[in-house]
Amino acid sequence: MVWPKALIDAGVADDADFVMVGDGSGSVWYRACGWGCVLIGSDGSRSVWHGAANLGSVNLAEAMAYMAPLCWLGTQKPQGVLWRVHIVTDSEHTAKSGNDLMAAKGPLWHAVDMLRREGLVTYWHFVPRDKFDLNRLVDRISKENRISLEAMIADPQGTMHNYVQEAIDTDPSPLESLDFGEAGD
Repeated sequence: MVWPKALIDAGVADDADFVMVGDGSGSVWYRACGWGCVLIGSDGSRSVWHGAANLGSVNLAEAMAYMAPLCWLGTQKPQGVLWRVHIVTDSEHTAKSGNDLMAAKGPLWHAVDMLRREGLVTYWHFVPRDKFDLNRLVDRISKENRISLEAMIADPQGTMHNYVQEAIDTDPSPLESLDFGEAGD
């Protein structure tokens, strides 16, 4: 597959089997956090992964954006096959942790290490926020997940609004096309 220019500029190699673009939204451990990720296969398939937790830091949210899709890939990968997974994040901390450049990493990173041993070869790329449309979409999804959960916590009797689907429906173009567009296009 020929990856879009925005992803090649981010460092994604032509031979990538999968690309993930994700983001997390949070602040400190005693507040809610949310995350979102788009997983793209070299066959052009795309899936949106997202979630939230009632308590969690921004660094937890940034890492969580990739955990479920990585674990799922681990269950799909044939034995003895290596899959190259390029991960694009707007968090320098997450990119450095993923590339083993941090002296101390949290427990979630042990799962990534285990998946590597199982044949998921990960390459983590830092790209500043708002560099391309898909990055803006996952930023919005992560924030909407956090906001939605905060609203549910504040009013447990209220109905939970599906802000994430609304965000995707508002501008589905980053998911419908592999031409993600550059910022300012």
